Amino acid sequence: MKHPVLSMCVCCRNAASRVEDTLWSLILQTADFNTYEILVIDNASDDIDQLKSLIMNMGNEGHKIRLVEEPNIGLSYARNRGVKESNGDYVFFIDDDAIANARLAEHYIKSIEEHKPDVIGGNIFPLFAVQPPRELDYSCWGKWSLKHFGDSDRWLDDGEYFIGTNIGALRKLLITHPFNSELGRKGESLVGGEEWYLGDSRFRRRFVAGAYVLHKVPGERMSTNYFAKRSLGAMHQQGQKIRLLQLLIG
Repeated sequence: MKHPVLSMCVCCRNAASRVEDTLWSLILQTADFNTYEILVIDNASDDIDQLKSLIMNMGNEGHKIRLVEEPNIGLSYARNRGVKESNGDYVFFIDDDAIANARLAEHYIKSIEEHKPDVIGGNIFPLFAVQPPRELDYSCWGKWSLKHFGDSDRWLDDGEYFIGTNIGALRKLLITHPFNSELGRKGESLVGGEEWYLGDSRFRRRFVAGAYVLHKVPGERMSTNYFAKRSLGAMHQQGQKIRLLQLLIG
């Protein structure tokens, strides 16, 4: 493989039963396979043997997927490991329960070549397992890690930011500005937001409309218990951000 433009990383923990759809969506991209690579970063999973078997079977069919094991539990650790192991000019992250549209890599690579952004991202649409209750409308999208920026490519305005289900950045930026391990999900925790700093207006952030993903929303994520956990996670995440900013300011 020649030097890839894009390293596509799937960070997962105990995800062997759900990640196959994600991997197929990356394998079946319309972009030249030499322009991107696929990495799976396993985060100390209990089902690592099943994951290895899945990736080996895909490899036997001629599909190149590289598996990396990160022993420190936490999404930030896994993402930083993905950055370290990647070969692309840009590193892209997709959740292990999301499905990339077939032209995602093609659209991102075209935008990278034309605009040279620091950060790239796209829309995240729902793929509901069951019909959601009527009261759970568009206002709930944030709790489901969904995002809609419009239908045309553009630069993000101040205050806008991408989220981790569909986001990428220059590898050299992620090397100098790694994900903070004090933020991000760990194990079963729903505290996220480790990518929040990539929304800084100092970075040129390009929205690419054609590079969208579908994010699976299972029935249990429509419960009041799930929404309560996400709300608590958001409160904790905000507190962590404030403490980090205080440390930076001194």
